[in-house]
Amino acid sequence: MNLKLWVIISVIALLGIGTTVLLQKSHKKHLPTIEEFKVCVMKNLSDCNQLKDETLKKNCQSADSYLSSLNSTACSNFSSFMKQSSQYDELNFNSYFQQCFLDQQVSQKIASLSNFYFSKIYTPVYKNCLGF
Repeated sequence: MNLKLWVIISVIALLGIGTTVLLQKSHKKHLPTIEEFKVCVMKNLSDCNQLKDETLKKNCQSADSYLSSLNSTACSNFSSFMKQSSQYDELNFNSYFQQCFLDQQVSQKIASLSNFYFSKIYTPVYKNCLGF
């Protein structure tokens, strides 16, 4: 009788573990490929020239310039990865994209430079297109 009980408990445990693993895999977030990211960016195109107010336009352009000139290890790694990658590679390989462009300090700096850039360019493109 103890052997039957042990077998039943073992089978139930294995089924539970298997189900948990399958559920975790099915809920894993899909991160876009380089090509999917480019398509998303094209759908969300917006630029600083839409602004009529010159001060707001300059602030927006300075945010764009700041983001373009990010110089960190993560950004260097991302740049190197992009030079060697194909359109089918995952954009956020080794979290380089996320560490470069989605760093908390970067987000805060962009938000402080231009609300338009943060809400109309940075968030839709850099956050939403990556799936964050």
